[in-house]
Amino acid sequence: MSVSESIDKCRVVITNKLKTGGTIGVRTRDDTAVKDEDYIAIDEVITFSVGEATKECEIKIIDDHGWEPDEDFYVELYDPNT
Repeated sequence: MSVSESIDKCRVVITNKLKTGGTIGVRTRDDTAVKDEDYIAIDEVITFSVGEATKECEIKIIDDHGWEPDEDFYVELYDPNT
């Protein structure tokens, strides 16, 4: 996914294809983009109810109003129970 700094927030949709209940962790990790300089990091646990297909989380994108090359960060899904 690629977004402009001026977008303010990036929405990430997590899909629960089986529509089962449970939890999933979602967090950001630096690559060339750096937390607190280019975006605000998240680390949260999302809970799906039985039958629920999607959930969303938002990542704040920091606009420093200066030109810079494209930068990347990761959004990871993980098992919060390990």
